[in-house]
Amino acid sequence: MRHSLRVFLVFLSTLFIVLPPIVYADNLSIQDKLLIKAYNAHQKDQIKVLRSVVNQMPEDELADYPRYWYLTAAMNQTVNADLVHQVQQFKSDFPQSPLNNNLRSALLYALFNSHEDTLFLNTLEAPDLNNVNVLCAKLSLTLSPTSPDKTIKQAKNLWLDNPDNHFCTLLVTPLTALSALSHEELWQALSHALHNHQDNRAQLINQSLPHALQWRDKEWRNVNNDPQRFLNKTLAEQHLDDTHIILILYALQLVAKDDALEASRWWQNHAGQFSPYYRDWGWAEIAYQGALKLNPQALEWFHRAKEGINEEHYRAWHVRIALRNERWLEALETINSMPMKEQKLRLWQYWKAQAFNHLNQAENAKPILESLSKEADFYGLLSRDELALLPPTQPEPAAVTESEISQLTPKLQRAIRLHRLNIKPMDRIEWNTANQSLTAREHLVAAHVAQQIAWFDRSIFSASQAGSQQDLTLSYPTPFQPKLEETVKKRHLDEAWVYGLIRQESQFAPQALSRTGAQGLMQIMPLTARWIAKHLSLKRFLPDQTTELETNLNLGTYYLQHLLEQLNTPALATAGYNAGPRRVKQWLGTKPMDGIVFVETIPFNETRDYVKRVMANTVLYSQRLNKPYIPLKERIGTIPTIDNLQPTHLGEP
Repeated sequence: MRHSLRVFLVFLSTLFIVLPPIVYADNLSIQDKLLIKAYNAHQKDQIKVLRSVVNQMPEDELADYPRYWYLTAAMNQTVNADLVHQVQQFKSDFPQSPLNNNLRSALLYALFNSHEDTLFLNTLEAPDLNNVNVLCAKLSLTLSPTSPDKTIKQAKNLWLDNPDNHFCTLLVTPLTALSALSHEELWQALSHALHNHQDNRAQLINQSLPHALQWRDKEWRNVNNDPQRFLNKTLAEQHLDDTHIILILYALQLVAKDDALEASRWWQNHAGQFSPYYRDWGWAEIAYQGALKLNPQALEWFHRAKEGINEEHYRAWHVRIALRNERWLEALETINSMPMKEQKLRLWQYWKAQAFNHLNQAENAKPILESLSKEADFYGLLSRDELALLPPTQPEPAAVTESEISQLTPKLQRAIRLHRLNIKPMDRIEWNTANQSLTAREHLVAAHVAQQIAWFDRSIFSASQAGSQQDLTLSYPTPFQPKLEETVKKRHLDEAWVYGLIRQESQFAPQALSRTGAQGLMQIMPLTARWIAKHLSLKRFLPDQTTELETNLNLGTYYLQHLLEQLNTPALATAGYNAGPRRVKQWLGTKPMDGIVFVETIPFNETRDYVKRVMANTVLYSQRLNKPYIPLKERIGTIPTIDNLQPTHLGEP
């Protein structure tokens, strides 16, 4: 099964938080009006309008955009030799365009997905094969018994190493036909695909098996519709061949997601019928699902898994559930059992140091904390607190001069013009492309340029690339300060905390619109906005008003104040802002808990990372605003039990 080009283009557009609105022209040059007309036609997929603009567009530095939009739209209709020629002509006409690589990739995907195999292969050039997608697509068409051993080995490694890649997944068919995959490799890959919900990969592997070993469509539906019934029925009726063992383990995972305790009881009664490899894997999955529900019994299940903890996410949650239960030696031993690449991650280095401290081995913890403290991220700030160091400071770089700005601005002009015309996400792509060749000093200058035009998210981006030239005022800007300061005072909130949250939510883009519909500076969902507006007694409120600066700050700070009153601590309120207060209350323990442990054991990856970033931002904004220093660990504090919190409001989103 091959995906359409449209899937690829939609994927590209969803990489950015700010989704492109329709733009209207007013008092603009002819070139700008045509560019906006083409952009709006691109948004509406109006290929005839795009063709018309391409024919009308005079010489212009951004004339490549209408042509690019036209050609990608044409690919959705048909792909042929003429279209290949037009893409080649595009590169000839616009040799410096940053769109060249994207356009060529889109063409190749369109040819492949349209089953124009001969034209696809004839169009390939050597540089194209640096793209893993294209390389896998080519090999899926060309692997044969006459292929060199080196090529077959390359294809096998690509298939094994890129399980999430659709194009590499297609290699299973020719590799199986060539008997290039061992029995063990095939079955392990099938198990991993099912357990990681890579359904397309699992189905392709299943279809590549000998017919007698394939699961039937009815079995696939049964395991997904009622996994508990499938477990009992299959174990009673079927001979335990590899296919049904793997489906049983998949069904066990689905049961454990719903009720890990029930899954553990079933596995306790039946695990003896399976080999040690599958038995341990079953316990590891039950333990993992139990740990995500913060069930303390997950530790016991991890112990039963023995050799089954062979996945990074299993090891990570073994450590987290050990931390949650204050099993410091077990946490340390599990970290030490990780592959060295995992052990060296900053989070596990920090928790290794914490384990040493709790085991009265401070001499082992100190050098780790000293190393971590050199960076001003979540773990770096915590490490500085542990070492009783002053907040991090960085020498101010030499002031950026007008001469530096005027020299650099021409390199950024395409991006600036796209931004002025509100053509997104192309403005950000252009900015990032222009920044690739800059020196550290030039990144600092670029950050100044972006800040001058109130393009704060790109100012933050460029400042983060400036290395030793980094400037705190650019990395942590304070736009809209009079209005924000007035609002947070009214709500009795910490200004640094609100700035830290906005920086994480929208990077100060007032018109930001997320893929899920969250709007404005503080990224408020329409349902939440309506709930807040009702509590604020706002008359005739419309969700679109959420992108208005004053309205957004009013709604967002009210909700933040409400969450703080309900959840008691900024860390919990931050988690509630991202995941909702009901979920946060489900994550609390039966006794007060160290706040850093709580943050590390938040079951949602997004929320866990969000809280770390917002709280670290808060410390750095406090420094930026010349507020008294409060250590990060103190800011997060101790997490209360649910008995000490207010009940969730009826109807609250």
